[in-house]
Amino acid sequence: GSYDITLTDQSAEACPFEIKPVLVNGPFALIKEPQITAPTCFGDDNGQIFLDVIGNNFSLFWNTGDTTEMLTGLSAGNYNATVIAGNCVTEIPVQVSQPPELTISPTITPATCANSADGKIKLNVFGGQPPYFYKWDNGNFTDSLTNLAAGLYSVTVSDVMNCEKVLQIEVEAPAPIQIDTLEFQQVSCAGGRDGAIQVGATGGTPFYSWQWSTGHSTSLLNFLETGNYTVTVTDQNGCSAQKTFFMPEPAPLDWSLVHQKNTTCPGIDDGSLEIAGLGGTPPYQYFWNNNAQMPRTDSLAPGIYWANILDARHCRLTTDTLVIAPADTLQINKNTTQPFCDGINSGKIHIDTTTLDPASGPHTFLWSNGADTPDLTDLSAGTYYLTLTDVKGCVFRDSTTLTAGKPVQVLVNKTSPACAETASGSIQLTPLGGIPPYQIQWNTGATGNTLTMLEAGQYQATVTDNVGCFLTTDTLHLTDPPTLSIAVESLENNRCAGDATGSIDISASGGTPPWNFQWSNNAVSEDLSGLSPGFYTLTLTDSRGCPKVETFEITAPPPILLTTDIINIPKCELDPIDSVCLLASGGIPPYQFLWSSGQTESCLVQAPTGEYAVTMTDANGCTKIMETVKYPDPIEPLTIELIEEMSDTIQCFNDQAGILTVYFRGGEAPYEYNWSQGQTGISHSDTLTMTNLESGLYNVTILDAKGCESISKTWQVGQAALLMPVVDTIFPVKCFNGSDGKIELNVDGGTPPYQYLWTDHTGQIISTQQDPDSLSAGIYSVTVSDAIGCTHAIDNRVVTAPTAPLTIQGTPPQIKPVSCYGGQDGAIQITPGGGVPPYNFMWENGATMPFIENLAAGDYGITVTDNHQCVLVSQIPVEQPDTLLFITSQVLNDASCFGKKDGSIIIDVDGGWGNYVFHWDDPKSSSGNALTQIPAGTYTVEVTDSGQCSLTKTYSISQPDEILVTFDITHQTTTQPGMVVASADQGFPPYAFEWSTGAIGDTLHDIPAGIYQVTVTDAQGCQVVHSVEVSMVNQVSGVSGGQVWLFPNPTTDRLFLRHENFFTAPGEVVISDFRGQIAARRKIEARTNGEEVFDLSGYPPGVYILRIWTPDGQVYVRKVVVVR
Repeated sequence: GSYDITLTDQSAEACPFEIKPVLVNGPFALIKEPQITAPTCFGDDNGQIFLDVIGNNFSLFWNTGDTTEMLTGLSAGNYNATVIAGNCVTEIPVQVSQPPELTISPTITPATCANSADGKIKLNVFGGQPPYFYKWDNGNFTDSLTNLAAGLYSVTVSDVMNCEKVLQIEVEAPAPIQIDTLEFQQVSCAGGRDGAIQVGATGGTPFYSWQWSTGHSTSLLNFLETGNYTVTVTDQNGCSAQKTFFMPEPAPLDWSLVHQKNTTCPGIDDGSLEIAGLGGTPPYQYFWNNNAQMPRTDSLAPGIYWANILDARHCRLTTDTLVIAPADTLQINKNTTQPFCDGINSGKIHIDTTTLDPASGPHTFLWSNGADTPDLTDLSAGTYYLTLTDVKGCVFRDSTTLTAGKPVQVLVNKTSPACAETASGSIQLTPLGGIPPYQIQWNTGATGNTLTMLEAGQYQATVTDNVGCFLTTDTLHLTDPPTLSIAVESLENNRCAGDATGSIDISASGGTPPWNFQWSNNAVSEDLSGLSPGFYTLTLTDSRGCPKVETFEITAPPPILLTTDIINIPKCELDPIDSVCLLASGGIPPYQFLWSSGQTESCLVQAPTGEYAVTMTDANGCTKIMETVKYPDPIEPLTIELIEEMSDTIQCFNDQAGILTVYFRGGEAPYEYNWSQGQTGISHSDTLTMTNLESGLYNVTILDAKGCESISKTWQVGQAALLMPVVDTIFPVKCFNGSDGKIELNVDGGTPPYQYLWTDHTGQIISTQQDPDSLSAGIYSVTVSDAIGCTHAIDNRVVTAPTAPLTIQGTPPQIKPVSCYGGQDGAIQITPGGGVPPYNFMWENGATMPFIENLAAGDYGITVTDNHQCVLVSQIPVEQPDTLLFITSQVLNDASCFGKKDGSIIIDVDGGWGNYVFHWDDPKSSSGNALTQIPAGTYTVEVTDSGQCSLTKTYSISQPDEILVTFDITHQTTTQPGMVVASADQGFPPYAFEWSTGAIGDTLHDIPAGIYQVTVTDAQGCQVVHSVEVSMVNQVSGVSGGQVWLFPNPTTDRLFLRHENFFTAPGEVVISDFRGQIAARRKIEARTNGEEVFDLSGYPPGVYILRIWTPDGQVYVRKVVVVR
């Protein structure tokens, strides 16, 4: 504090003596209640403690090692601060707490089926700071999800402080239903109906039910023909799976021609045929029309042959007719290629052996040059003779003459280089004759008919035409003109610096005169004069433009320089100077001097004080004149004086800021100085300043460059009382970026009045008041100055504010747009940040939570208020698609033929949210806007946009009627061949008929018993394929000794065939309609008695023919009637 002291002596008068006030300063500290900011979330490390300590000369220590009043980045826990002021020690314990941990407990309902989406998740949330906000990885914002497929789902749950917890939840489902094949029996023969399929199931939830595409509902399906069969298995939960089976059948019985050999020569029966059975069920039996019974028959005369083939299951097939032809006459065709030129053997003769009858081969060839091949190559011009003999000894003679083409020639045009040692020559060749195009190869490695940019030298080229004929040119010579050169006759440099008297004299030779001269100083003469120092470049050009460049240098002596030097200066007395001398350089030594006083030496010795002129001349006669050379006055003695206006002899309390400034007069620099406190140094100026001086007495001793010394008188530096400012209270800013902060300051000591200078952390002055207000958040420092300029600074006083502005994070945050145009399923969830939690919410519709839902499209206003009453107002838009989802165009193409898969549907969609997904109900579950390669039928498409809005549309694809084919059959007997006449209807006439025998037309004549296939094509290219059977009718009654019964006949579905003593050997039963199309077919093994059952429920009503075949070719024929 400040104390007044009065001293009283012991005299009778008690004389008082008053001492000016004395300020006694000691350490002190005032500690305010800690300001604690808890971590935002459980486990965070963003808590804060601010301990406001007011005082001076105190120390602050935290158990964290920090020494500042503000601690940041804190997790929950106990902290301890120690404040030491003098001998006073204060311990302040501080506890930072945190909110409870956010936890999630889900309730999960599994999906019913493996591929269904009816699972559910309900979230139960605890801890944190309600209310809670939810964000799923599928875009939902509720506490529960429904209609879920099996899989992993991720949810982020956050509380009002934006604390988050992420959890992955698995929704389970039963295993997919698997359909197993227990038994599979394929169709025995092509066209049969004895296939069977037995299936079982695993997975899903037992028990299972079955439904086949045929309408049957058992796990066993039998009496099947070839085709696709689909079974649907349904479990206890209604989950289903499908599997499609293809029921195969043996390939239709077919045959191939393995070998065919015609007769070698007319009159020789040495033809042969060999066939092989294909398809059906091997092994095969063969019955030729010449009574042969093996795959191969030999020794055949020219004629027509065919065979019946019977496979292991008694399927029957008659081959096409095969013709053995007599030998043909020998015919020869040839092609020739002429030689390109003399000396090139490129001629060819080619005999076209493909025109020779293969049956007459092999052939032998004999040429007049001894060759024995059909073709001759690498031939020169000339005539060649051929003798050709076939296997029968038939001979053919022929001659061929070859002639050569024109030789290669060339025209030459050459140009030598224009300048010596340059590449400006050229050669051009023009090829003639031969066969273009030409290849030209030079001895330089270059190619092409023209060479440019050539130097002088020898060149040669080889010209080759398109067929290899070539010509090599003579050596072509290119020569240079004489070399252009420059000779120097004389070169004169300048005598004195600054002159322009130099000259260059040159002469030119070589090249092609006349010459052109061009100098770098723009002169165009041959020689130059009157030149200053420098470089001069000459470009010499002859009449062909050939250049020659040379550079010449003109020099001059360096400029003459003069300086003065004073000799024998007196040390400390006021004596005259001894002499003044000149120092010379440059020019050409030796030098001569002439002073204005008449002296001719380089020095003036003991001359009167004043100014003199001097002229110096070098050895070249160049001169330098100094108009003024000063002969100085005598030296003044050294003295020292204090400069009062530049000195400060009163300073602040305990400062070392005293200033003394002295002035030197006389003497000669540099000056050595020695202060009474021991500071020493050297000064090159005539003033000397001492700073940062404590209070006390000072003098200085000066010694100049000549050793002359001077000692000053003594000066006193005093001090003032201590200046003591203290920050009392700091008021924080309420809102982010606000400016309502304030600092209150108390000042004591020093010498009033005071001045205040407040600055921010950048050094910018923000106030000159004692208590600044309207402050924004930041770090502030103040410097207090008293009346005598003493200052005291307080640094880094923090005005706090919310660390971030009040915001709605991620603007616009977590907005769920309206799914469909006109809908009301939009939602908004905001997550406030910044400011000072907790927050209050007020939507313009009255809602007071951060989450609102069931919204139509539009703008929704919200006001968020934090704990400091800072306010944020925002408008958040909820969008919807511009229009409903709609189909803008549709193109339908019907199937071109009955049963053909070439129909198509193409649609274009607009509206909604875009990113359309198409799902068709065709067997492939196609996606995309186009459905192609489809048969006739009804198709439904569901179009879904990215907002899950959908529309459904059904389309129909039609087809023409199936071509109806009927047959008029004449069966084969022992006396006549069979015949079939086909008729077509319901298609687009006219119709084309193509039979499996290769025959064209609606009638098949003179055919043996067998099964024949016909392909009928209408005018639109639509096709149907039908089979018809022609029988061998040589017995139409029962087999001797055996009996057959058919019942019921007529029948509605099943037909029973009972036999006794009939199939003593394996046989075959075939049922066909009157058009010859087969309805049923079955092989019967040899046995005494038996019963066969035929399922005719899938065939239309009508009259059918039943035939029983025996291995020896006999047939039993009955009529069967199917009614409904």
